Amino acid sequence: MTSPTSPENIAQRLQAELASAYRIERELGGGGMSRVFLATDCVLNRPVVIKVLSPQLAAGISTERFAREVRVASNLQQANIVPVFASGIAAGLPFYTMPYVDGLSLRSRLHSRPDVPAQEATAILNDVARALAFAHERGVVHRDIKPENILLSGGAAVVTDFGIAKALSESTASASTSGTLTEVGTAIGTPAYMSPEQASGDEVDARSDVYAWGVIAYELLTGRHPFADRSTSAALIRAHIAETPPAMDLQNRGISPALAALVMGALQKDPVARPASGRELCSALARLSTSETATQSRSRSILIVALTATALLAAFFWVLLRANSSRIPVTARADADPAKSVAVLPFVNVGNNPEQEYFSDGVSDEIADALARIPKLRLASRTSSFAFKGQTTLDARQIAQKLNVASLLEGQVLRSGSRIRVSAQLTDAGTGHVIWHDRYERDVRDVFAVQEEIARSIASALQISLSSADNLRAGTTNLEAHDLYLRGRFEHDKFTERGLRRAITLYDSAIRLDPNYVAAHTWLAFGWFNLADDFVAPVEALPKAYAAARKAVSLDPRNAGANVAMLLAAQRQGRDATVNQANLAVNLAPSDPAALMFAGFAILAYDAAQGLEWEKKATMLDPQNPFAQFFLAWMYILTDAPGSALALLQTRIEADPAYPLNHLGAGHALIQLRRPREALAEFRMASTTLRDAGLSGMARAYALLGKRDSALAIIRVMEADTRKRYVSKDYIGMAYGQLGMPDQAMRWLNEAVKDESSYLTWISIDPAWDSMRKDPRFSALEKKLSR
Repeated sequence: MTSPTSPENIAQRLQAELASAYRIERELGGGGMSRVFLATDCVLNRPVVIKVLSPQLAAGISTERFAREVRVASNLQQANIVPVFASGIAAGLPFYTMPYVDGLSLRSRLHSRPDVPAQEATAILNDVARALAFAHERGVVHRDIKPENILLSGGAAVVTDFGIAKALSESTASASTSGTLTEVGTAIGTPAYMSPEQASGDEVDARSDVYAWGVIAYELLTGRHPFADRSTSAALIRAHIAETPPAMDLQNRGISPALAALVMGALQKDPVARPASGRELCSALARLSTSETATQSRSRSILIVALTATALLAAFFWVLLRANSSRIPVTARADADPAKSVAVLPFVNVGNNPEQEYFSDGVSDEIADALARIPKLRLASRTSSFAFKGQTTLDARQIAQKLNVASLLEGQVLRSGSRIRVSAQLTDAGTGHVIWHDRYERDVRDVFAVQEEIARSIASALQISLSSADNLRAGTTNLEAHDLYLRGRFEHDKFTERGLRRAITLYDSAIRLDPNYVAAHTWLAFGWFNLADDFVAPVEALPKAYAAARKAVSLDPRNAGANVAMLLAAQRQGRDATVNQANLAVNLAPSDPAALMFAGFAILAYDAAQGLEWEKKATMLDPQNPFAQFFLAWMYILTDAPGSALALLQTRIEADPAYPLNHLGAGHALIQLRRPREALAEFRMASTTLRDAGLSGMARAYALLGKRDSALAIIRVMEADTRKRYVSKDYIGMAYGQLGMPDQAMRWLNEAVKDESSYLTWISIDPAWDSMRKDPRFSALEKKLSR
C-alpha cells in the first residue's frame, strides 16, 4: 500500500492540483525538509523546479507566514541568485517554484572531482560572494549556504533557496509555542556549514552566511572540510563552536596566502572578527585579484604584491621602505623654485611587449635620476608618480595638480632589436601647453646619451643653467651591466621572495661586469633588506645588506641612495650610528620625502621631536604618497598620540578603504585608546593581506575583550606558521604579553632578538609592549636593545 507521504503519492497529488499550470515530469531528489520535482510550466513551456515541504515539516509551520517570507525572497533578482517564481499550497503542502538550472550542484562536483583547480575555486567563491552581497544589502540572510545549494552552470555559480531557511524559521516560530523546529526533529541549517552562533541557537545575521562561505572556501581550496574528521552532527556543531580549523595547507595548490587569510578570517568564531557581509567579501576578493594581476604596475603592486607574498608583515617600517625605496635620488635640492618642479610619469611601453616593460620603466627611472642631479629642480617622488601608470581618465594638468608640481614629463619607449625610439614631452601644468618635446631614434648603446639629453633639455626648458661639467649620466657605461640592473629593478618591484632573489642575482651579475656600479651595490643592499623580516631572518640577510651598502658609500660617499641604505644598516649599530647616519642622509637629500621618512622613523626612539619634524615635512612635500601618511600616523602611535593617528587614518580609509596598512594602523590606535571591539574589526580587515600583523592585533584585541580562548587560538595559528616559514617572533610575544602571559612573551621576544628582528628598534616606545614593562626581564632586554 502506497504511503500518502511517498514521493509517488505527493507527485500524483501535486499533478492533480497544479495540472492547469504545471506538468510534473520526475522527482529530482530531496531530503528531510522538502521534495524536489522537475516540471514544465504549461503556459511558458519552460522547465521549472517545484520544491514541496515535507508533510512532517509542513505540520509545524504557519503557511501564511511561510508564504509571506517567500514573497520577500522572490524580490532577489541577481545573476548569481536563483529566483523564486511563485509559491502556494498544493496537496495541503507549502511549495515554491524556481527556474530549472541545467547543471550540477557544487556537492556533485566535489563528489565527482574533489580536486578543484585554484582558478575554478576562486571563480565559484566570487560568484557566491556576489550573491550574498546582493541579498545582504536587501536585508536577506540565507542561513543555509552549503554546496547542495550552489549550482554550477554555464561557467558560473548560482545560489538557490535564498530566504527559505528564514521562512521556515519565522513560520515555525509563529506556529509553535517553543519557537523552534525541534518538535519535528529538524534543525534550520546544515551542521557541517553552521556558524557558531547559529549552532548555539543565537540570533544570526549576514556574518553567519560569511562563516558558511568560509567553510565552503576552505573545502574548495584544500580539498577537505575544516572539520572533516567529525562524523556526527553533534561533533560538527561542537567543532564550529569551540575548535579552530587546522591551518590551510596550500602547498602545490596555487592558492595565495592572502586568499587563505581571508578564508580563515571568515571562519573566526566571533562574528565581529569576520568580514561583515557579502559585500566585504567581494571587496576583499577584488583587492586580492588586483594584487595578483597587477605585478607589472608599480603604482600599487609595489605594496600590494608585497603584502600578499607568502611571508610578509614582519615589520611595518620595512614594508614601507620596500615601497618607497624604488627611487631615492642621488641628490635633492632644498632651494628649488616651486615653478621648477617636475614629475616623471612612467614612460609607455609601445607595443605592450611584456618582455620590454622593464626597459621602459627603467628609462623613466634613469631620466628621473638624472633630473634629481640638477640643482634647483624639485622632483616628485617615484611612488606618487608611478601611481598614475596606465592612467587614462586624468589629463596632464590634473595629474600635475595632484602631484603638486609645475610641469609633467611623459614619454614613450620602443625597443626593437638593437634600436630604440624614445619620445618625450614636457607639459606646463598651469596652461596645459607643451613646453618641450622631442623624439630620439638611436642604437640601444646610445641609451645613456639619450637619457642625459632629455634631462638637459628639461633643464633648459625650465630655464635652469647647466654646465658641461654637470654629470647627469647613469652610474655605468657598461650597457650589459645596465641592462642587468634594470632587469633586477623590475624583478625587485614584484616583492615576492622569488622576485627579490632573482633581483639579487641580477645585481650581482651587473656588479661582476662593473664592480664600481654604485646603483647596483645600493640596490643589492635594498634587495637583502627586503628579504629580511619578510622571507628570511634578519640575522641572515642584514649582514649582506650592510656589506653592499658600505661598498656603495665607499664608491660615492655623497650618494643619497647609498646613504639611505647605510641608514638602515646603521640601526644595527646603535643610537649614535643611527642618529649620525640619519642626519647625513637628510643633509644629502633635504627635500626628498623618502630620505626624510626613513630618517625620521629611524631616530624616533632617540629624538622624537626631530623625527616628527622630518616626517611632517615628508608628507608636505609628497601629499599623495600613502606611505608618508601611514608613516606619520604610526609615529603618532609610537609617541602616545593615538587620537591624532586615528583621525589621520580614518581620513585615509575614507579615501582608500582597500589600503590594508591604514586598517592596521587604526587597529593599533584603537587598542591604545582601549576600544578593542572596534580594533578587532580593523585588524580583521588588515589580516586579509597582512596576515601576521593582523593576527597578532586580533589576538591582542581578544585579550582586551576578555576572550582568552579566542586569543590563544589565534596565537596557536601563528606558532604553527613558524614551523612552515619565517614569522617575526615579536608579533607572537606581543600577543602573549597582552594576555598576561609574561613567560611565553619573553620566550618569543628572545627568539625575535636572536633573529635580529628589525621591529625591535622601537621596543622602548612601542605601546604594544606596555603590558610587559614592569617585568624585570623585559626591562633588562629593553635597556640592552636601546643602547
